[in-house]
Amino acid sequence: MIDPRQHLEEYIDGLLTDEESARVEAALRDDPELRAEYERARRFGALLDDLVVAPARRGRRPRAPLFALVATAVAAALFLWLRAPTADPVFDDLQRDWRTFGERLATIARERRDGRVPRTGLGDLEVPPAKAFGIVYAAGLPALGVDLDASVLADCKSLVRAHYERVRTLPDGVAGEAQRAEAALQLYRRLRDAGGRLAADAYYDLFRPGLVDSATVFRLEDGSLERALRDRAAYVRAYDEARRRLERRYGAQTVAVVLDRLAPRDARWLRRDATQDGANRDAVLAIRAELYRVAADTGADRLYVDVG
Repeated sequence: MIDPRQHLEEYIDGLLTDEESARVEAALRDDPELRAEYERARRFGALLDDLVVAPARRGRRPRAPLFALVATAVAAALFLWLRAPTADPVFDDLQRDWRTFGERLATIARERRDGRVPRTGLGDLEVPPAKAFGIVYAAGLPALGVDLDASVLADCKSLVRAHYERVRTLPDGVAGEAQRAEAALQLYRRLRDAGGRLAADAYYDLFRPGLVDSATVFRLEDGSLERALRDRAAYVRAYDEARRRLERRYGAQTVAVVLDRLAPRDARWLRRDATQDGANRDAVLAIRAELYRVAADTGADRLYVDVG
């Protein structure tokens, strides 16, 4: 049974099941204090929506940066907001926190683009909540050479925010990773359509959606897929067909590079992205999505990558 007080944000965002929503609604009917907390949380969400979209649509840039993130999630931010005499100072702090995080990501991305090992870290910052990722994305754009007009920037921020709010609800394992991989591919292409290639590349370089998820992938060497998976003929057949399709589309060398990075031989390469070895960003995401889809559709427990 869920604790309604701990799930108000998910209820407001429409992320609960029908049964869970009914429990929250019953608790709201019976508990005046919970109803008051719900109203404050709902207003908080509306104000945050305005932060994400409204300033750009009005032709103004959000106020600028530099603060260390202290809120671990929207719940923590809500706690601070409720205790503040007015909402504005807290929102100013939150924006600075989130923009600082985005600027730091952009510094790291720029170092990688220049072929350097990043010396900038994120250890003193905490990851912003999903609702803030549009702001995080926008804050990183200037350092990556991306200048979008106000309306396009607002659209791109909304796309990024919606993506991360959705993927945070996906399950672990192969099925969830398949959905995340497809969602990342679609977001990259939507950003490219909305803001151009540089806007899409900035998303990729900031958030690195092409990196390996080591819990859901297993490397096989020297063409051993068929031998190792004798009891999984459907998977082997679908994997081979998908790989041939991908090689026709992107070339055998690109596919080989992506596969090698999806399941690196050496753990020291886990944080190296295939784009750093010359693969196209769209190709990395498309290959990743296709192969995870094969694994999910055939019921495999992991994505088995044949690197031979």
